[in-house]
Amino acid sequence: MPMSITVRVRSGSSARRLLSRCLAVLLGSLIGLGAAQAQSLPEGWSARAENNGVTLSPRDLRSGEIFELWLPPRSAVQPGVSLQNQMQRIRQQVGATQGTQCAPPETGSNGEVQQKCVDGMALLYSLLPLPGGRQTQLMLMRVKGGDDLSRHLGGMEAVLKFALMGNASALLDAQQGSANAGASRGSGTSARANARNTPDPAPDDWDAIAKAIRTAPGTGIAESQIANVYVVSENRLIPGSSISQLEHTTFLLLKDGTAYKKLVFPPDELNLEVSRRLEGREWTQWRNRGGVIEIRLSNGEWEDKEGWVAKPVRGEKRLNGSFTSYSMSGNMFTGSSSSQRTWTFSRDGRFETSVYATFGSGTLQEAGGNTNVTTSRSSASGSATASSSSSSFPGGARVGAGSGSTRGRDLALSGAYNIKGWVLEVQRDNGATERRLITFGEGEDILDIDGDWYLVKE
Repeated sequence: MPMSITVRVRSGSSARRLLSRCLAVLLGSLIGLGAAQAQSLPEGWSARAENNGVTLSPRDLRSGEIFELWLPPRSAVQPGVSLQNQMQRIRQQVGATQGTQCAPPETGSNGEVQQKCVDGMALLYSLLPLPGGRQTQLMLMRVKGGDDLSRHLGGMEAVLKFALMGNASALLDAQQGSANAGASRGSGTSARANARNTPDPAPDDWDAIAKAIRTAPGTGIAESQIANVYVVSENRLIPGSSISQLEHTTFLLLKDGTAYKKLVFPPDELNLEVSRRLEGREWTQWRNRGGVIEIRLSNGEWEDKEGWVAKPVRGEKRLNGSFTSYSMSGNMFTGSSSSQRTWTFSRDGRFETSVYATFGSGTLQEAGGNTNVTTSRSSASGSATASSSSSSFPGGARVGAGSGSTRGRDLALSGAYNIKGWVLEVQRDNGATERRLITFGEGEDILDIDGDWYLVKE
């Protein structure tokens, strides 16, 4: 499989085979991450709190069987450092120490980082890039038992999508909130006072910093402080890839002449004081010279960056049409993936999201006689994943195989929306609510949602 290399463990060949099959399911979930969201755990699976994270597993495991997926909270990505070189830091940060023997981390064709370990069972650490490139999700698969464990592979895809879209983190937050509710009631101390008394996170604790700078809606930067939101694009080579694509940055320009470099959520949730204290590297200066926006670089020089000046929506706004974001990664040697994520809005205040993704093997696999293609389609009306592979053997024999799965209507991919100010408010049909940053290009044929550009779909 594109993400599978032989896992040499001492816990038996059955665990090796099952772990390889889990990796195939993981790929299908990863390339469909943009819109494929499982609204709940599949029937027969349970969740429990473990080591500041959440562990998901089937309920009907037999004596001696282990089939678990452990997820800590999401981690912030350290700028300028490859995910592969951040594996050990993130594992140490979240307390992921299991594994008496571990192979070096390896980067896969889809940008994911894997590390295989042994500790009386087969272990696979995976570090997955998330949309926007500013956060990553560490996960740990634990497998021990015979081939009969494959009976749970059908539920694994839904579990992975449930986890990757943040639902596992939300489940953990709810568990922790229930546990902490009694302790917080009647304490007489406000959350704001507690925040003032909490020590600042370490400079390299990116996840803690990302949480600290975000505050409750309406308590961050006021509209009266904002001069403009400026969205720019630069053509860059994707790390570890032969593919270049536009990289988008949303600058928050304040009236005091300062600029915040990485706005990815509504500005009324950005704690100005905390952000400047904890992530000063993300702040610079800006100026307007004859109608041209210039940003001051780290070397002190000023640069005119091509982009658009956005304005907040006054009152309420409705859209009518489909907008698609395109992304690619990989190269011709190790394989490549592409995805199309689409938001479809209607004037009655309804929306739907969908994604189409594909992954194909590269010349290195094909030279070894193996070819693999995986496609994934998800929308509110249903989803489908299909995989095909073939292998060549001495003497010219060639064996092919294929698999696929379908799923019915997904209430997480449709709902009601409202646009006001810099905010896209979403009320999904499964009950989930979201606040997203949104800006518009000239003529409203381009949207920027959470730092990703969406072009009007003809």
